[in-house]
Amino acid sequence: MTLNIEDPATEPLRQQLNVRSNGLVLVRMEDGAHRDSKPLDALWGLLDRPDAFSKYVIDEVDAFLVPAPKR
Repeated sequence: MTLNIEDPATEPLRQQLNVRSNGLVLVRMEDGAHRDSKPLDALWGLLDRPDAFSKYVIDEVDAFLVPAPKR
């Protein structure tokens, strides 16, 4: 889902995810609640390398899709 970080209605989620600027954050939701998240901060350094950019996103999403251990 896309989130407009400038929209005041998104402030609680922004704070929960610690989002301060544009970017990509992977978020695991369970039963409508945030369970886990991972910002993909390295994207900015890969903007001029499309193959590395794509590989990074694919690898991170694949790793994030592994079910999280139950707490």
